Amino acid sequence: MASDSTSTRWPWIRLRETCSPGSSRYTSTCDRLLASPIPDWAGNKLVETLVDNTALCEALFDAFEKGDAERVRALCTSDMRARQNNNPPMDLDSLLEFSRAVLRVVKDFRYENAKRSNTATGFVEEHNVCGTLPDGTDLDLAVCVVADVSNGKVRYLREYLDLSAASGLIEALS
Repeated sequence: MASDSTSTRWPWIRLRETCSPGSSRYTSTCDRLLASPIPDWAGNKLVETLVDNTALCEALFDAFEKGDAERVRALCTSDMRARQNNNPPMDLDSLLEFSRAVLRVVKDFRYENAKRSNTATGFVEEHNVCGTLPDGTDLDLAVCVVADVSNGKVRYLREYLDLSAASGLIEALS
C-alpha cells in the first residue's frame, strides 16, 4: 500500500490498492477518492473537472464546413497554428485561406462519419472529407485531427491524411 504521505498528497494512488469490488473498504474509500479532485500534471494545483471539448470540436468543423471564417476565428486563439502531415505550420489566416480554396473547388463539401473524443489537452476527431471534385470524381478522404485547446479555444491543430488519396484534391487546388 502507498505510504501515508503519498496517500495524503496523491489520494487516488490508493484507489488501485483498496478499491477492488468486494473489499470491505470499497464503498466508503472509493466513493471518497472518486469524488476527490484530480491533480494537474505538475501536481501543484487541483483540477476539479475535465472540460469536454467535443462541443468545441463539433462547432469548429461545422464552421469550416459552412465557410464561416468569423465563427472559426471566434473558436480559435489569435495565435492558433495548424499543420497537415507535419508540414510547416500555418497561421489562422493561412488555414482560412486554404479552407476557402477547398470550398471553391469541392462541390457539396462536407464532413461525414465524425468520431470525436475529448482529451486532457483538447480533442481528437476522425472524419471523412467528402464532396465532388471539378472533374466529377468523388472525394472521400479519411482524416484525423488532433487539437490542443487553451482557455476554451483551439490553439493548435494537427491534421493527418493519406496524401495519395488526396491527389485529386491536390490537383484541383493547383
